[in-house]
Amino acid sequence: MEDDTKKNIISRTTWLRLFFMFIFGLLLVVALYVAVAVAFIQFGFVLFTGERRERLSGFANQLSQYINQCVRFVLFDTEEQPFPFDDWPKVPLAIEEQSPEK
Repeated sequence: MEDDTKKNIISRTTWLRLFFMFIFGLLLVVALYVAVAVAFIQFGFVLFTGERRERLSGFANQLSQYINQCVRFVLFDTEEQPFPFDDWPKVPLAIEEQSPEK
């Protein structure tokens, strides 16, 4: 076995990365379930009131950013660990486009 390969196999950071990938994979699954629940709740608001909730839309936007951060970490696209090791994504509330009334 080559020295570099052996060093990578016994490296504590490599195995620690696997542990964190597992943790963020689990958090990703939970976040996806929450996203589906938020989608149905938002649909209920639109169905019964005809309007979507801005605070819920803002949370959905933050949640989608969090899911993106988890996927990027698990796929080795970044070394930055998402929440709870970093701040929760801060995304401004969605601003509805107002069209002029005719």
